Amino acid sequence: MPTPAADAIHSKLRDALGSVREAVTEVRGFNARTSARNFFLGIPHPLGPMIVLRLQERLASAAPNISVAASTRSRPIDLERALREGRIDAVIDWVDPQDEPFKSALLFEDALIAVAREGHPALRKPASMQVLRDGRFVTMRPRVEREHPVPALREWQRMNLDVALEVSEILEVFMVVSQSDLFGLVPQSMEMLARHTLGLRSLGVSPKVSTVPIKLFWHASRDTDPAHAFLRKEIGTIAAKIVKRG
Repeated sequence: MPTPAADAIHSKLRDALGSVREAVTEVRGFNARTSARNFFLGIPHPLGPMIVLRLQERLASAAPNISVAASTRSRPIDLERALREGRIDAVIDWVDPQDEPFKSALLFEDALIAVAREGHPALRKPASMQVLRDGRFVTMRPRVEREHPVPALREWQRMNLDVALEVSEILEVFMVVSQSDLFGLVPQSMEMLARHTLGLRSLGVSPKVSTVPIKLFWHASRDTDPAHAFLRKEIGTIAAKIVKRG
């Protein structure tokens, strides 16, 4: 008779072992329409919820038994560790994982833009860097304490903007800007949403820097998994469509 400890261990390992059996089986012959794999994504980018929703809708017909869920925290916890340990299958991010054999693919190019609420006095002034320097900002708490590894974000960091408020989620930036005289930094890929949904307007000026590459990351050990390859392809298709629509 199994002991209580054995039952507890079995309940935790049963699903994991089931996933391993499915993966081994699919190496011999993957079929999207019959596969019953479960995937979990990490998406700090604020388009994360829409990417997951559209991906689920697309898979409902192309791969009805494949399940996809995600964490869309703007400031993720132990993201690299979860990716390394297999608790997260893939990540959509702008910060490259370190010290592990990770693979990546470019999904789209983004950028940061400064925005203000509709009717803000600053929007009546000619666009200039001085307008940014004179303004006060709401920003996300930085994920990287040192100089940012992404050149475009490092240039914004070097401007030493007057930050009045730091928040933990990027959508809080949108909300605060829409209800105050603070400026905010938001992804250019969400400019149309910010304009039509919250009435935000771009200040029309930014440092002369390159764009921010938004990439899909995964552990090298998953590279030849056909179900994972199928998922990566579907994510790329969905992300391109969402960014194109704005």
